[in-house]
Amino acid sequence: MLLHKLKSITFWGSLIIAGILLTGAFAPFYGWPLAILTLAYLFFTWQKKAINPKQAACYGWLFGLGFFTSAVSWIYISLYTFGGLPLWLAIFISALLISSLALFPAITGYLLNRIFTPNHKLIYLIAFSCLWVLTEWLRSTLLSGFPWALIAYSQTNSPLAGFIPIFGQFGVSWLVCCAAALLCYLLDFKRTQRIIVFCAFLLLFILGLALQQINWTQPSGKAIKISAIQAFVPQQLKWEAAQFKTNLQTYTQMTEQALALNSDLIIWPESAITLPIQYVDDYLSVWNTRLNKTKKTLLLGLPIQTNTETYYNGLISIGVNHGEYKKRHLVPFGEYPFLYPISKYIIQYFHIPMSNFTPGKSQQVLMQFNQTKLANYICYEIAFEKLVLSDFPQANLIINISDDSWFGHSLAAWQQVQIGQFRAIETGRYAIFATNDGITAMSNPKGDFVKTLPRYQKAILTTKAIPMTGKTPIMIMNSRTVLLGIILLLLLGYYWISIKKFFKMLC
Repeated sequence: MLLHKLKSITFWGSLIIAGILLTGAFAPFYGWPLAILTLAYLFFTWQKKAINPKQAACYGWLFGLGFFTSAVSWIYISLYTFGGLPLWLAIFISALLISSLALFPAITGYLLNRIFTPNHKLIYLIAFSCLWVLTEWLRSTLLSGFPWALIAYSQTNSPLAGFIPIFGQFGVSWLVCCAAALLCYLLDFKRTQRIIVFCAFLLLFILGLALQQINWTQPSGKAIKISAIQAFVPQQLKWEAAQFKTNLQTYTQMTEQALALNSDLIIWPESAITLPIQYVDDYLSVWNTRLNKTKKTLLLGLPIQTNTETYYNGLISIGVNHGEYKKRHLVPFGEYPFLYPISKYIIQYFHIPMSNFTPGKSQQVLMQFNQTKLANYICYEIAFEKLVLSDFPQANLIINISDDSWFGHSLAAWQQVQIGQFRAIETGRYAIFATNDGITAMSNPKGDFVKTLPRYQKAILTTKAIPMTGKTPIMIMNSRTVLLGIILLLLLGYYWISIKKFFKMLC
């Protein structure tokens, strides 16, 4: 009896460890094979170890617990270090959120073993891949959505990255799950069948590598010399009134350095200025005149106030080009009163600055730098595929400004920049990431970093980006079509099993 309990505890622990190892597939580790290996282990437990759907759900929850505890542990930092919550409450809220996120793999396991059977191996493989993707979609949509650490994002440096411009995030997640199940089946089939499975597994990666050689987009103009300012203003001081002038002086000095480098486009990060435009109108007017004379443009993040009660988390351009962008997908609690009036007390307790923003319109006129159209995103907006793809193929260049100093020395900034790399591959565009304390970087259309800055120091990233034009297949199909295809596959698998059962009854 005791030995049996020890075996059970060891097995449960192995699922948690597998979930933790899955985090290693993502940035900054970039160990993409771990996504396939850990999902293969989870698939094996659902196929071989789960006696019933409830047990499969339990295994999925343990796996999810390990994964989300390690992948999004930075939530605790924002609550405790910067939110000022008592230690016990920060741990409780973090644990509650992580436990809730772990329910999505649990739902996958439950439905997989409730509706399908491991005896129909091909259909079980397809069902596993489809259900995993559908629960990822659910997580990306439910209660404003949390599309963080989707399996597809781990494949930016993998051969499967060749599929990103074709199928997008949900299609690539599906392929990763297929690869994991095929790997598991290599241990389960007879020799002849193993050869077929191995060839199918190998074909996925060969095809992915071949697709990476295709350039879906092409240059549409001259290279633009860009400088992204990483001012490294500590989060504790950023919103202090007494620190405001000092912060402006920092940005002024660093922008002067960027102008000395003859940069055409200069970018400040999210909320570089913490007051609405009308409070810094004189300061911006001086810069506008200066930039017009030198034929330069400055993009900067700041709140935009349209009346006494309406504020937007925004991005404006001054100098040769004028425009504005209002953030469309806001962060719950941090930027708007989600689940009001509960959020009212959270915001008051945290003393969260500028926490009652209004979302911008879903369709906005794209900002421009001369003839180049810019796809602008603030912070984690870059994670929402539908929102990003709505700006293409019109946009020629991606610009993502953010401030991840809310999450300290954690994985959050690396995970976000990897999502940005995914978007660069998906759209076939260069992407510039301008942040307060890192990671400030530029990615090319293949998702490779052209240049990066070290974190936690004042620095200027200066490089050249080429405006790109053209359509990738996912722009034509869009993510909705991919999801419909996945749902159709799932239904076909279900009805095939039902038809076989029906004919068996007749016989």
